[in-house]
Amino acid sequence: MIRPLRGRVVIREDKQPSRIIHVVDNDPRATVTHRGTVIAVGAPVLLDSGAEVPLNFAVGDTVGFHFEATEKGRTTDWGEHRGVLVMAQREIDYVLE
Repeated sequence: MIRPLRGRVVIREDKQPSRIIHVVDNDPRATVTHRGTVIAVGAPVLLDSGAEVPLNFAVGDTVGFHFEATEKGRTTDWGEHRGVLVMAQREIDYVLE
């Protein structure tokens, strides 16, 4: 069982490339958005005021996400959960319905 810490999401990435482009902070450089299934979620992120940022996704949802820094080193193997990514909550861009 995977139990991520506050503000973290565990995702199994789909290997089919997404054709959706995500622009980060109006940066003219486009970042390719990846797609995956949420395996586990931690508690929501806390703001400095103490309020929680609500999660708009749940375990089992298919989400689009981007890497804020580098993809390298994000993949982890835990027992039956092979090749999953540990992401920050803020890196989730959308939920596919």
